[in-house]
Amino acid sequence: MKTIEFLGLSRAGKTTQQEALARLLDSEGYRCARVSRPPIRFSDCNGLEDFHIQLFGAFVRARQSAETAGCDFAIYERGFYDRLVLLDADAEQGLVSPTFYIGMHQRVTEQFPLVTYPILFKLTPETSLARWDEQKRKGLDNSHLCAGLDMRDSLHELKSLGERYTEAQIKYGLLEVDSELPQAEVVARLSGFIKRAQLVEVSK
Repeated sequence: MKTIEFLGLSRAGKTTQQEALARLLDSEGYRCARVSRPPIRFSDCNGLEDFHIQLFGAFVRARQSAETAGCDFAIYERGFYDRLVLLDADAEQGLVSPTFYIGMHQRVTEQFPLVTYPILFKLTPETSLARWDEQKRKGLDNSHLCAGLDMRDSLHELKSLGERYTEAQIKYGLLEVDSELPQAEVVARLSGFIKRAQLVEVSK
């Protein structure tokens, strides 16, 4: 089974593109599991470290379930690479302990080899904020799940987080999609990534 992970700033279109790509792969005869952001609320967790643990565990279980079901693809709307970017941000701000950070960092990065296509959705912080009202109208806003936690949705914080995603892209060789492009073009590019990669694997 191949795993696709979309990561990037809030409102980059990850959920929309997850559904569009899954429909495309379904139409080509592949079985796809859609892994959405787990409905785990920060307010139900025993602090930020527990929040990280629960989200990580949910991502692991989702992949295992998709594999057991015989899926060809598991498409994550956020996942392991995204979790590491947020973990790094929390550690730098002193919101998690050094001991926790080291242990969770190892657990998360151990999952990286299982992610076949990590894809970073790039957009500006200004666009992220501008899309917020539209996302709420569509019922795609999950900010209530993080009530009580700094959502990093100020322009300054989004710029800082965007820089972290760029650093992760360079460090881990993430594929990149400009999510400010029209939806159909983004789907075409995502499909192209996957098809080209599969052709390379077959030719080896």
